[in-house]
Amino acid sequence: MVQLDDGSLDVEGSLELVTLEQYIDLGDFDSEDFHTVAGLFMDRLQRIPRDGDEVTLNHWIFRVTDQRGNRTERVSIRREEDTSLNDD
Repeated sequence: MVQLDDGSLDVEGSLELVTLEQYIDLGDFDSEDFHTVAGLFMDRLQRIPRDGDEVTLNHWIFRVTDQRGNRTERVSIRREEDTSLNDD
């Protein structure tokens, strides 16, 4: 796991969510049928992810940055922007 200058994270798709939970709040995912970042994509998309696919979990946006065949190699994670402060 690498934290980038903009505050986002670059992680392996095989990273266990319980490990990631030590760094960011993912909410309650214990009852889900997946245990890795790649599994999150498979569960939400119901298909093999592609480069650029995004899913959101507890205000965090996960984006596939390196998909090789059936294997999700790398994913970027960034905090969802709060647009409610910009509402007039």
